[in-house]
Amino acid sequence: MVPTTAAGVGFKAPKLGTAEARVGGGRRGAFKAPKMGTAAARVGGGRRGWAPPKLGTAAARVGGGRRGFAAPKLGAVEGGRIGGARGESDLPEETADSGFAEGAPEVWVLTPASAGLTVSASPSLYYYLSDNTGMALDVTINLDRLTLFQLQVNTPKRKGIYRVSLAELGMELEEGKEYEWNVVLIPDPAQGSLNITSTGAVKRVPVEKKLEEMLIEKKSNQYEAYAENGIWYEALDELNQKILANPKNTKLKTERSDLLKQVGLPSVADMLMQ
Repeated sequence: MVPTTAAGVGFKAPKLGTAEARVGGGRRGAFKAPKMGTAAARVGGGRRGWAPPKLGTAAARVGGGRRGFAAPKLGAVEGGRIGGARGESDLPEETADSGFAEGAPEVWVLTPASAGLTVSASPSLYYYLSDNTGMALDVTINLDRLTLFQLQVNTPKRKGIYRVSLAELGMELEEGKEYEWNVVLIPDPAQGSLNITSTGAVKRVPVEKKLEEMLIEKKSNQYEAYAENGIWYEALDELNQKILANPKNTKLKTERSDLLKQVGLPSVADMLMQ
């Protein structure tokens, strides 16, 4: 049974294994990490000590998962858009106190506890920055410990939600396979131990008949159909696109906040409602 909420949207989480504890950014569930020594310390929205892997080589893993393409050239931030990523700018100033890098924001991948599902070959992935930053930022996507995609953004970034469109980047996911994706803030390229990492997972699944029928039934609010069928990435993307088109619509923002709380991201949900 799908949980009901004040906003009227319930997210049905798929059964994908026992969830691990998540603190701040980072990922729970589904994956088991290889033995690689002591796990990196995590504080707030992110994790320390992860170094971005080189393309084509096996990815280093801390906390479970895999990695995975060729990055486009990125210019300066313009209108909140950075290559395939877009950010909102209607959030209040808030300085993150991470405890490991002065002035470092928190970074959160917006995913469920275990692998988030998508029915798209090229879904949009979202992450959240709690404050403005001039730090370099890496996004990687990995499969079976191999890096398929790596994108580095060296331009200033405003606090808010950012979108990484796999369609714009020309990347397609294979059905039935589980990919890990990481967002890494790099305070100092010479000190990898200061890196702030948040990790999520995405799995492409086929469109079931029930979902097809509900998408027709809920044509004007298809995010409800996606959420009720456990299809995370399309539910969040549909909601975010509606909010971008109607930035003053508090009902839509409340529904997004509610979805985020249902998958264990109450801090991000609250910050987006401020």
